[in-house]
Amino acid sequence: MRSFAAALVLLAAPAAAQEADCSTLITQADLNACAVDSWQAADADLNGAYQAAVARARVFDRDACKTGATPDAEATLRDAQRAWVAYRDPACLAQSRYIELGSAYPMVYYGCLEGLTRDRTDMLRDYAGE
Repeated sequence: MRSFAAALVLLAAPAAAQEADCSTLITQADLNACAVDSWQAADADLNGAYQAAVARARVFDRDACKTGATPDAEATLRDAQRAWVAYRDPACLAQSRYIELGSAYPMVYYGCLEGLTRDRTDMLRDYAGE
């Protein structure tokens, strides 16, 4: 399954290299390329939010050590993030399976990845107190 998703990125790469104007989309290739670009931007935001959440978890762990509570916030956050990624990818494969052989498949798949990624980013920002 992952190799199929990776192939989609490679198929979208030539379209992305032409830098489609995502404000005036005309072709399916443009829509697909912009979906990949939007997901990559969302993923970059997620990584920043995760780093902020890790910093907050370290504060929780430091404070836990002072009070005698269990200092496992960072490890728990890391485990939760790994579990979330393990959920996200197959969830989007399942959600986009209905159009698997269609030209819009990359747009649907990466649109799903973007949506779930932005939702998770919001959760991590809340956790980090942002």
